Amino acid sequence: MNAVSNVKMTKKRILEELQARLLLFQQRMTQQELLDKIVEYTQHHFDDFLQEQFPEKKLTAEKVQRIKSSVYTGEIDFPDLSDDELLYGENSQ
Repeated sequence: MNAVSNVKMTKKRILEELQARLLLFQQRMTQQELLDKIVEYTQHHFDDFLQEQFPEKKLTAEKVQRIKSSVYTGEIDFPDLSDDELLYGENSQ
């Protein structure tokens, strides 16, 4: 299933330049096809993307370990109630 969404772009000119550069290599594609390829590429190379775009690590290995060790694994007292019902006493829908 193809979902369609409108995205406001601040770098539309760069997208158009990429599209033109691809055309020089006989790779004709629409902007939508190009965006799809970019998203797929980023998904497959996510670690590289993350490291390049956000080089400052937000979580250290120590913080990750501390989070993992503090996960609650006990019994849930009221499994039939939603988080909202537990927090606010009612169904918020």
